[in-house]
Amino acid sequence: MIRGWLIGIVALGISAQAEVPKGVPALLEAINGKQARVFLQGATPTTLSFTGVSSTMVNAIPVDRVARLVFFPEQDVEQLEQEVVQQTRRAHTLLEVLAPYEPYMAIPNTMQRLFLLQVNDWFVAGQDARAEAGAAQLLACTKEERMREHGLRYTLLLALRSGDLAEAKALIDGMSEGAMRQYFEAEITAVEAGAKAAMMQVTQLIAVHANEVDWLAPTELLAAQLYLEMGMTNSAVQTAHQVASIYQGSVMAMEAQSMMKQLDVDE
Repeated sequence: MIRGWLIGIVALGISAQAEVPKGVPALLEAINGKQARVFLQGATPTTLSFTGVSSTMVNAIPVDRVARLVFFPEQDVEQLEQEVVQQTRRAHTLLEVLAPYEPYMAIPNTMQRLFLLQVNDWFVAGQDARAEAGAAQLLACTKEERMREHGLRYTLLLALRSGDLAEAKALIDGMSEGAMRQYFEAEITAVEAGAKAAMMQVTQLIAVHANEVDWLAPTELLAAQLYLEMGMTNSAVQTAHQVASIYQGSVMAMEAQSMMKQLDVDE
């Protein structure tokens, strides 16, 4: 009798282990205000698949009905972000941390900021294929306009880096006038017509759109790069230092810091 009871307990334990849900644990916040703890099973551009906490049945919800995904990584995400920004940890060491969450980067979520830092590291390090793939995921963030803009910027800069002016110009076709378009045009001009012509556009942009903070940082960083191309190293260093100081904690500041390191300048 006791032996049978023990066998039953073991069988129940094995069954319980077998029924532990698989997938990425998350809190799904819907646009209607409802929340549910789920295990994510995958995502397409239009659909998010998941199972419930107590069910193995796979459900699906249209991506446009998802407001946000809250993830529960073992690591302290804010601490990781600070370490990357302060350059006490290289972003490429985040690969293992981010791997389970990468398929969901087109949906607003609590790991997007960390992913942006990863993409920036790929871009700065010249890992163009990885940076391009990451930029495409950021571009797909239709509900997070600022993330999408970052994706667009990396996509354009990578096109220019590869010498594909046609692709770069196609990216701004139909884009409304404003600071973002003028910044992209200046980046294209720098490659197509040279630093002096681009600097004229940069100067005008800064004068006209002084309140467009989101685009002042990349524009000022471009100015630093143009100064360097024109042989004005001191001005380049001063401008890069300004970007690193004023926009501390941003990917633009990190790019400025990388530029100063290449010039062997202390921050």
